[in-house]
Amino acid sequence: MTPPKPIRVSRVALGLAVGLFGFVFVSIAINMRPHGWLSWFDLAIHGRNIQATVVSVQPEIHNLCRFRYVVNRQRYESADEGCRWYVGQLVTITYLPADPSFATSAPPSQVLEELTLFPFFAFFCGSVIGAMQARSLEKFLRGISSDGGTQSK
Repeated sequence: MTPPKPIRVSRVALGLAVGLFGFVFVSIAINMRPHGWLSWFDLAIHGRNIQATVVSVQPEIHNLCRFRYVVNRQRYESADEGCRWYVGQLVTITYLPADPSFATSAPPSQVLEELTLFPFFAFFCGSVIGAMQARSLEKFLRGISSDGGTQSK
């Protein structure tokens, strides 16, 4: 019986595979949230600006602020992180007419950019890490194939 051929793992192939996994994982995580890419795209295109009143500020929770606003005589409350406001201040927010409970004080197109770029960042980091670890994986797989399923040290 001939011994099995050692498994070769290309650095590029492993890097791309790990990067692709990172991209898909982060993309799914972003879009499993109540408001994924499509919601932010809708908000950027169809959003309407309105005045809202800041009702609470919690600097200990990433500068979380809550604000209230009225659309079609209905009162809504939403929150954003990273606010530098004070209670009672009037701020301009953008809400989605199809879902007025979805609102933000940040420019929706900027948030969409950040949400879209993050998976590409995960792809890049995963590709670099995968390529760096290719040699370790190759040694591990070589040990498995030569031992018939167990790795010797």
